[in-house]
Amino acid sequence: MKRDVAWRIPTSFVDLLASPCHRARLAAVGGDEPLKCTACGRMFSAHNGVYDLRLSKTSDVASSFDHQWRRYHQGDFERTTLYGADAAAEMAGFMRAMDCGPEAIRGRWILDAGCGSGRLAKSLAELGANVVGLDLSGEIRRLGSSASDNLNFVQADLMHPPFAPGSFDLVWSMGVLHHTGAPRRGFEQLAGLVAPGGSLAVWLYSSGRRSIFLALRRWLPMARGLPEAQMRRLCGWLAWPLFIGGVLAPLMGRKPLSLATIRFGLYDSLGPRYQSRHSTEEVLDWYRAAGFSQMRVWSALGVCGDREAPR
Repeated sequence: MKRDVAWRIPTSFVDLLASPCHRARLAAVGGDEPLKCTACGRMFSAHNGVYDLRLSKTSDVASSFDHQWRRYHQGDFERTTLYGADAAAEMAGFMRAMDCGPEAIRGRWILDAGCGSGRLAKSLAELGANVVGLDLSGEIRRLGSSASDNLNFVQADLMHPPFAPGSFDLVWSMGVLHHTGAPRRGFEQLAGLVAPGGSLAVWLYSSGRRSIFLALRRWLPMARGLPEAQMRRLCGWLAWPLFIGGVLAPLMGRKPLSLATIRFGLYDSLGPRYQSRHSTEEVLDWYRAAGFSQMRVWSALGVCGDREAPR
């Protein structure tokens, strides 16, 4: 049964934006014009139609993902899938987490926090939602050409989100918080962006789930310090024995992964500076502390909760 949520009145993309430094209104929004914080006068530029709303231009969190998404866009990893899932499976996961159908998101404001390739953001916009894709990586600038009236992208840090509080009906963050170095703080920032009656869904690495990728990260801590080209070659070498061993996966009720998916997973696991693991109860406590209710565990470890609407 789909939830009957009292959605708020939609606003425009311009109305959602706020300076990451003071959460103040931004002036001169439009095209590739610079934006100015009306509280302190700080200027923010745009590149290829994507506003750069970062407080700092350098980030040890973003550096590895700059390389990862650049390689992905160049076709060095998966072509039609992402972490082994195609676009339809990714959309099905979103709908299952939010407990709604395509008709329920038309006209709603959705934030994809850590949008990566931008594939999900584009798919949601095609269904009629008003979507904002946020990512810290500079590779998000490639997505500017995909922007439309109901699809926009911003380069920003979710620790300092450039939006007014309560801006979104639905907030989605898949596989992002555990790479921030401060996942609970990141969660709290996202929670503040959810409008009354809206929902927040996050997915993090589970502390209760075994993973060969996690084991390799522990066994090869020196990998994070390798030059990017050497990291890519290492992932290519390690992928082959995992791929060959994966032929037995169906015997254990698991789907075998392609060689490209394994290479991408290795790069995603070995490269980032931060990678934390969390329990279901821990994440549920985050939701309770942020005032959410009706939490639903939709995968290991995916949780969605609702912000109560005013009566």
